[in-house]
Amino acid sequence: MLRPKKNYMASRNIKRRTIVITLGGLLLLVAAAISSLQYGSTNYSIQTVMDVLLSNEESGQASQIILDIRMPRMVVALLIGGYLAVSGAIMQGLTRNALAEPGLLGISSGAAFVLVIALAIVPGLSTFGTTAAAMLGATIAMVLIVLLASYVKGGASPVKLTLAGMAIGMFLTSLTTAISLYFDVTKDMSFWYAGSLSTATWDDARLLVIFGAIAIPVLIYLLHPLTLLRFGEDVASSLGVRIKIVQLLSIITILLLTGSSVSVAGAISFVGLIVPHISKMLVGGDFRYMIPVSTVLGSLLLVLADVGSKLMNPPFETPVGVVTALLGVPFFLYLIQRKGGSMK
Repeated sequence: MLRPKKNYMASRNIKRRTIVITLGGLLLLVAAAISSLQYGSTNYSIQTVMDVLLSNEESGQASQIILDIRMPRMVVALLIGGYLAVSGAIMQGLTRNALAEPGLLGISSGAAFVLVIALAIVPGLSTFGTTAAAMLGATIAMVLIVLLASYVKGGASPVKLTLAGMAIGMFLTSLTTAISLYFDVTKDMSFWYAGSLSTATWDDARLLVIFGAIAIPVLIYLLHPLTLLRFGEDVASSLGVRIKIVQLLSIITILLLTGSSVSVAGAISFVGLIVPHISKMLVGGDFRYMIPVSTVLGSLLLVLADVGSKLMNPPFETPVGVVTALLGVPFFLYLIQRKGGSMK
């Protein structure tokens, strides 16, 4: 008789913890965002930044740098961090694979492959063309990964999906390198491999907002079904989850969020690997709580990584993808050793 009360209290505690962590993360995100506006090739005081943001009394070079260069870059980092974290959480829930992440499963490689073909055919590709190419490439990579993993005897298990993703990713990366060298677009592709926010503009931010606005309603619908899928397809199906529809909508959401992110900033890996696991440790595996926390923590991680990319080797910048890799590779090795790809 006491079990329902205990479950209610546990759920209430998780809700309270989610609210506290989300609000705390948002406060840290504001501080990180201000730091992002402060630091760069030229550093500004907090007072200067606040004058530009609140009263716009600061004119001249400082105003132009903060509002036209650093502000869109910070907004883009914030959006992409959240998008990649959410994509990673969905991929891990959908495949029940602790190692699932857009970069590791070859989706970013697929986007780069189609992009290099587009650049070879149409030099000086527009923002819309870049986005379309990246989305198409991400879709092709996702289809190839699922087909390859399913073709192997026993079906698409978590380990097989990871191995198939790595194999497809390496294959497409090799082709991308060969095409970029042959058509002399290596310089255009170099920022893709490293992952960079240095060229982010307000147009990029608007593009990300549009794709996010399309994906968010679908994501809200998926929160409960993805939570049930943690217990296996048979259990989820018996509870009324339409497995095929959930899988299709999940893939569409991943492609919208990851494809738009990769089209703007290139291949930034490990954000989608690290953040969902941290969120799960903090608030559990219920997607209704894990996704809000993952969104905030993903944004915080990438904004801080971008600040770190500016400060590691001033006045030069280290690609933000290098910073996330420095954090992500040890975490990846830890997951292999502790979980071996299982979500248990």
